[in-house]
Amino acid sequence: MAFTQRTRVAMPGISPAVLTIIVACTAIFILQNTPLGPVLLGNLALSVGSLITGRVWSLLTFGLLHANFSHLFFNMLVLYFLGPRLEGRMGTRAFIAFYALSGLIAGIVFCVWVLLAGTPQIWVLGASGSIYGVYAMWALLWPDEYLLVWGLVPIKVKWLMLILVAASVYMLWLGEGNVAHQAHLGGILGGVLWWTFTERRSRRRPPLPPRSGRRMRMRLVPKSGDNRFEELMRDITD
Repeated sequence: MAFTQRTRVAMPGISPAVLTIIVACTAIFILQNTPLGPVLLGNLALSVGSLITGRVWSLLTFGLLHANFSHLFFNMLVLYFLGPRLEGRMGTRAFIAFYALSGLIAGIVFCVWVLLAGTPQIWVLGASGSIYGVYAMWALLWPDEYLLVWGLVPIKVKWLMLILVAASVYMLWLGEGNVAHQAHLGGILGGVLWWTFTERRSRRRPPLPPRSGRRMRMRLVPKSGDNRFEELMRDITD
C-alpha cells in the first residue's frame, strides 16, 4: 500500500537520514541484480542460521535488502512521506537510532518466532520492520493526523495503525504468503518502545532546577562610604 500525507502543514523537504537510507537501499538493490547479488544475500539477509554462524550484523543489514522493485518502492515511498517530519522532530541522530532499533526488534521477533514455529531455515529481508516502526511513532505522536491511502481515502493515523496491526495478526494466524508479518509486529514494538523510553518519558520529566553555583547579587542601594557612588552623585548634582 502507498500512503501520502494529508495535513494542513506543507511537507518538509527530504531530510538527511531519510535521503541516506533511500539512497543506500536503492544502491544495494541495484547491486542485488548483479553477480554480487548472491554474496549480498548470503552476508546481509537475516536467518537463525546467519546468527548461529556469527553474522550478527544481519540483524540490522537485512533491512537494506529487498525482494523486488515493488518491495523497495513502497517501503521507500512511505519513508519519503513520513520520515522527514519524524526526523525533524527527533533530530537526525535520534531518528537513525530509532529506525535501527525498530529494524533490530523486528529481526529479533522474526527469529524467535521461526524458532518457536520450528522453521529456523526461513530468512527475511526488507525495511518493512523499520517502516512499521515509523507508522507506530506517527500513531503515537500525531494520532489524529490524516493520511491518504492510495492518495484517495483519508484515514486517521491511529485507525490506520490498528488496521495494520489487525491485518498482520490475521495474516500471521493464517500462515499464508511469504511476507514476514511477525517482523512487521516487531517493528511496531520497536516504535512503541522508543516512544515509551524517550518521547513519553521526556514529557513527564520535571523541569530542571536552577543551576547551582555562585549566586549573583544586585546591589540596588550602595553601601555607606562608597566613594565611587558619592563622586558619581556629586557629578550629577553639580
